[in-house]
Amino acid sequence: MTANDIQVGGKHYRSEYQHWDWVTNIGMGYLAGQVTKYLYRWRNKNGVQDLEKAGHFLDKLIEVSPIIVFEQRQSHFHRVWIEAETRAFFEANDISGPERVICVILANWASKTELHDARRVLSELITETNSLLGRATKKTEA
Repeated sequence: MTANDIQVGGKHYRSEYQHWDWVTNIGMGYLAGQVTKYLYRWRNKNGVQDLEKAGHFLDKLIEVSPIIVFEQRQSHFHRVWIEAETRAFFEANDISGPERVICVILANWASKTELHDARRVLSELITETNSLLGRATKKTEA
């Protein structure tokens, strides 16, 4: 039995290709991994609250991005690997739309501008979801 065979509380992470495997396989950092975790589960667990949590982690990532060392000279092999793993994760988990856009940005980001782009897409998703639910939208950008 492996850790993937066990789900503590709920079934929102059950899939052939689990989120933590994707994050580990592509070498994603903690904060970006938390953002994508909440994006991955929001429709099946806590709804808009999970989107807002994703936004909170993304705000922190934007805040600390100047001190995070990102190796911009990734090898072609590494970029191809990230692309292949990301595509497999999306297909196994039926991830599309804004969630897909944000995950792609976070899997490959190299500048604060890209993180702000991800935040904008996330804020639009929160606003749209709240509108569909008939809720007032909280301020979601720092």
